Amino acid sequence: MYDLIGDIHGHCATLQKLLTQLGYELHQGVWQHRQRKIIFVGDYIDRGPQIKETLDLVKTMVGAGQAIALMGNHEYNAVAYATPDGRGDYFRKHNATHHKQHQATLQQFAQYPRGVAGLPPMVQNFAAVFRPRQPAGRACLLG
Repeated sequence: MYDLIGDIHGHCATLQKLLTQLGYELHQGVWQHRQRKIIFVGDYIDRGPQIKETLDLVKTMVGAGQAIALMGNHEYNAVAYATPDGRGDYFRKHNATHHKQHQATLQQFAQYPRGVAGLPPMVQNFAAVFRPRQPAGRACLLG
């Protein structure tokens, strides 16, 4: 059986309370349930004060086989915002509207140095959490 959770938007403490209410327990750094797993349905970032912590929690659960993670529109948009398009711009324009949407995420990740091949940590974290399991062009369950 699965529990479906979405629209966390960087509120890790609230997510932890919800996991507790659903009967999940923290064992060796991983939230687990004896009979159920979670399908996270996206929107982990933007808005809340604990975006990195939220991504770490989801990544840990996915890595331990306790959850499946789907990429939400906020993650998709953030990856496009952070990815050069090869023509001197980004796949998602850096305008006031888009910057405002990602402001909390950008501020929280500003403290982390740029990583491998100059990719922003935001992209590195998404790449670690969201691993495609089906061929491109199909809807993908990730995790």
